[in-house]
Amino acid sequence: MPRDPKPWYRKDRDAWFVTINGRRFNFGSERDTATTRFHELMLNGGDERPNGSITLFSLFDEFFEWTKSQRAEATYGWYLDRIQAFVKYLKTDRFVPRPNNQTNVPMSQVNLAEYRRPRSDSVQ
Repeated sequence: MPRDPKPWYRKDRDAWFVTINGRRFNFGSERDTATTRFHELMLNGGDERPNGSITLFSLFDEFFEWTKSQRAEATYGWYLDRIQAFVKYLKTDRFVPRPNNQTNVPMSQVNLAEYRRPRSDSVQ
């Protein structure tokens, strides 16, 4: 029978830990900080979301909205097919940093020119 998660102190590492949904978190050596972070994690269902991040699937949705409004229908369909195949391969969502650490900026306002690979001047 699984135990209810709660922080415990590990003397050999001088740190507080907790295991939530099979994932272990290190809260450091201060008990008050450990208790605070534990409660934050429990509020989020054991999901430690990094600051300035977005779920990958949400990022794809924003990209689809932007592509549909800014590009040709065939281009939208091309991206949709490929990204949906990738999502099917991933199966689970995950957090990723927002492009260029732009927190809470809709995809429509992101300058995509920043993400283009520079072209090589030499022809091979």
